[in-house]
Amino acid sequence: MLKDTTRTKSYAIFILSNPHLFKDAVVLDVGCGTGILSLFAAKAGAKHVYAVDASDVAKKAIENIKNNGYADKITVVRGKVEDIQLPVDHVDIIISEWMGYFLLYESMLDSVLVARDRFLRKGGVLAPSQTKIMLAGVDCADFMKQRVGFWEDVYGFDMRTMAQEMNEDSLVEIMEESELVTSCSCIKDIVISSATIKSLDFTSPFSITASRDSTMHAFLGYFDTFFTPDGSAVDESVEVDLFRHDEELKVEAKDGEKNIVSFTTGPQGVPTHWKQTLFILKEPIRLQKGATITGTFLCQKSYDINNRELDVEIHYQITEPDGSARDASGRTNVQLFKVR
Repeated sequence: MLKDTTRTKSYAIFILSNPHLFKDAVVLDVGCGTGILSLFAAKAGAKHVYAVDASDVAKKAIENIKNNGYADKITVVRGKVEDIQLPVDHVDIIISEWMGYFLLYESMLDSVLVARDRFLRKGGVLAPSQTKIMLAGVDCADFMKQRVGFWEDVYGFDMRTMAQEMNEDSLVEIMEESELVTSCSCIKDIVISSATIKSLDFTSPFSITASRDSTMHAFLGYFDTFFTPDGSAVDESVEVDLFRHDEELKVEAKDGEKNIVSFTTGPQGVPTHWKQTLFILKEPIRLQKGATITGTFLCQKSYDINNRELDVEIHYQITEPDGSARDASGRTNVQLFKVR
């Protein structure tokens, strides 16, 4: 994930361009991994950083920190943040790269919220401070041809039944911006300072509008991430930053300025290791420009077998550009998916 420049540069730019926030601060890094975020925080002037990780990579983090001369500034704590004790009562800042596929699949957000409640001082800052799950429609004909077409003739045998699970399990893929055929709708806005574990299971209305005549093969999910120096939610008018492949890490650290940083995992930005999440429709939808798809998106942890998985339901109806319903009976289309 260190090779994911969008991810790593976003954290680096936020930390290093907000010296007023990190100077002399006590910082907690939840799920520190290699220690890269802890190193950024120490470089930005943190008084001390507590880097927590329950896996064996913590041993490598200790070596990385020592090799870069920050052993006196960063303490690696081996264990789960739910169980550990720190030598301080409170920290000023919590940093963590907790996001998973479709934001919430196998994410560490539950642990970050526990860390917030256990250790963050009143008025402290979480980085990132806000995330938004977005939903759009895509025309992925080439992808479908590759996936389905392969099974139509496997050494002379018809094995199309193998492709049926595409309509039941979400798929993690990279889509091009040109494959977007609708507007985007925010289906979950998470402000980390006030979020609860219970609120991560959600039901949200959505409405997306066809931007051109097209065939929509799937709903596409991705997320935007925001870092604000005071931990507050960004205004709805704030647009997410788009990185370029050739963009160098340039940091202008100016005392007194409050720099907001953001990134997208959507097709509009540079591809990330999170990619995007496809929810393939059982039947493609022919859309005219201006048609709308409205409905409800339900997402919750799968408590039956593996609570690291997500259960998703998408309920939707189609309205033509002239305002008439696609289905005169008023029937709602429903599809169920597993994110796993």
